[in-house]
Amino acid sequence: RVPSCVHIMWAYFFTGAALVVGFIYWKFFRDSGESDTSYEEMVLKINLKPSDKSSTTVGQTPKTVQKKSGIPMLIYFYSQTGTAEDFAKRLAEEMETCGFAPTVTDVEEVDTDELREVIADRLVVFFASTYGEGDPPDAAVAFHEWLTSNDRELDTFGETKYAVFGLGNKSYDKYNEIGKVIYKRVGELGGTAICELGLGDDEENIENDFLVWKKAFRPIACKEFGLSGAVTNTSITWKQKMVILSEEEKSKLRIDTNTIERWRSSKVASKEADAKKPVLAEIVAQKELYSDEAGRSCMHVEIASNPSLAYKAGYHVGIFPENDTELVEELAGLLNVDLETVVTMRNIDNNNVLVGPCTIRALLSQYYDIAFHARKQSIKVLAHFATGEAKTKLEALCSDDPEKQEDFQNYIVNSHRTIACLLKEFPDVKVPAEHLFESLPKLQCRFYSISSSPAQHRNSIHITAALEDWVTPTGRKAKGVATGWLSKNKPASTTSPKIPCYIRPSHFLLPEDLSTPIILVGPGTGLAPFRGFLHERRHLLSLEENKGVAKGECILFFGCRNPQHDYMYKDELESFLEDGTLSDLQLAFSRVSENKEYVQHKMKAGNMPKTIFDILHNKGGNFYVCGDAARMATDVQNALTDIFSSEGNMSRDAAKAYIDKMTSDGRYHADVW
Repeated sequence: RVPSCVHIMWAYFFTGAALVVGFIYWKFFRDSGESDTSYEEMVLKINLKPSDKSSTTVGQTPKTVQKKSGIPMLIYFYSQTGTAEDFAKRLAEEMETCGFAPTVTDVEEVDTDELREVIADRLVVFFASTYGEGDPPDAAVAFHEWLTSNDRELDTFGETKYAVFGLGNKSYDKYNEIGKVIYKRVGELGGTAICELGLGDDEENIENDFLVWKKAFRPIACKEFGLSGAVTNTSITWKQKMVILSEEEKSKLRIDTNTIERWRSSKVASKEADAKKPVLAEIVAQKELYSDEAGRSCMHVEIASNPSLAYKAGYHVGIFPENDTELVEELAGLLNVDLETVVTMRNIDNNNVLVGPCTIRALLSQYYDIAFHARKQSIKVLAHFATGEAKTKLEALCSDDPEKQEDFQNYIVNSHRTIACLLKEFPDVKVPAEHLFESLPKLQCRFYSISSSPAQHRNSIHITAALEDWVTPTGRKAKGVATGWLSKNKPASTTSPKIPCYIRPSHFLLPEDLSTPIILVGPGTGLAPFRGFLHERRHLLSLEENKGVAKGECILFFGCRNPQHDYMYKDELESFLEDGTLSDLQLAFSRVSENKEYVQHKMKAGNMPKTIFDILHNKGGNFYVCGDAARMATDVQNALTDIFSSEGNMSRDAAKAYIDKMTSDGRYHADVW
């Protein structure tokens, strides 16, 4: 017989083993939300737990983190470029100093099934960007559809007090549409607004708009919840830490730490790519569209397509570029960090991995936006570690007083000073890398109107991109992040560079009926989607089933500076005119004579006003404009207003109302930026 003590020993052993397995499951997999947890994620969760012996926190020594105390406050953001997220975090930081316990969340991460319980009796604030022609940002589409659905119960926000700050641009027709919709909708669903809707205008000074709104919001919110509004704590609360991986931890990894995750993703199984899981696609061709005499550069770029990147003519492609290598190395030198060090960025409160494991080079190249002008959050971090005159200067630059914004606007924004510029100008300020990284905005996707048609180019996606290249007021040479990367990463005979990308659908589409006449206005790179339209139209007209179908007129207005220097796709446009794909091609050149001629002038020249009025008013045609929102699109719409007013014997107000009606009927289309 086996002694009873042995039975007891084995019982303890199996019980202990079961408890360990159960704990691992509970700790790492209970709330994964996805049944297909990847190997990489499992490595992060199991092998990369912080170890006092092997992992090192960079910067200040780790400190005990206490759970937030105060009145719960929920801040949600709809962000396309990162500004809404930045404002949300800054408001949270300020409200925390006067007695609130704010939580900042991307609406993409919201569990709508539990939202009603989460928001009950809480203060809820929305920061909402409007993108394009009144659309929510990509990541916010699902939540916005849920919010505006007729299926919502009318007391969904019944016990909630709320506020909304919208981010938009007055050069767009549907200025701050999403913020306005949220403000109205939450009220319809029972919420109680505690202050007026805030409207930020990126065309003017959205930073100041935010500060004015925030200054008014804070005392109202404090009074509503019985707080004095007095600042109780002005110190920075660090929410992230950077952990260096030991050699042992690195040896257990099965991933390429020279890139962040989206640069490792090469396949998306049986579904479309999106912003969270882009496809790593090859750049298979690139050519220059301008002559050397132009003094500028515009690139024709072709990206290999696949089923995950299916598109239509008029859609957009979003690409995730890398920061310039020189800028990355410059910033690393100023921070005195080794770019090849492998790290993870973690949340201090719950130790969750925010990004990594990857090298610091990958973080600065692919994750953080270090080319944009310095944000106030980053300047505040510099001020925290500064002394003397440097501290005084930096504190003035990051002030949130609406009356003290001139220095920030002139010294930072107008002069385009990056965080590296400030570190060079204030060399005595020594900032731990992990704290500066926490303040940096994330590198955002860049969108381009696709300039091809899958009917003609089934294996590729075409981009037409002008290189952004300028000298700042301080004499520093600067380039656009995406176009700068594209200009340096050209396909060679044996290798093709790759870039993460995905397709974003658009309502900017050709009419389904070939007999519907269309007018296209696209100077410069605004030609891009119309090149795709014309290839699509040529294909449709060539189909046997359409041989006897009456086709509507197709007029293109294109403009550039000089026909010898920057008349892009000239041969193609002329061939479209020759084979009847185009019925008329109107060209405007702005640098060939003393009198600058633009597309809006061609619209109003000769008999063209009568033709445009006939197509749009009498024949029910569609009007399309693509390009610069602030000037060109406004001038084109003004020209169209003049045409309706003169040819239709309308007042200007009536002409504007007519164009508004065309927009609501889906006959006036704008793809502007």
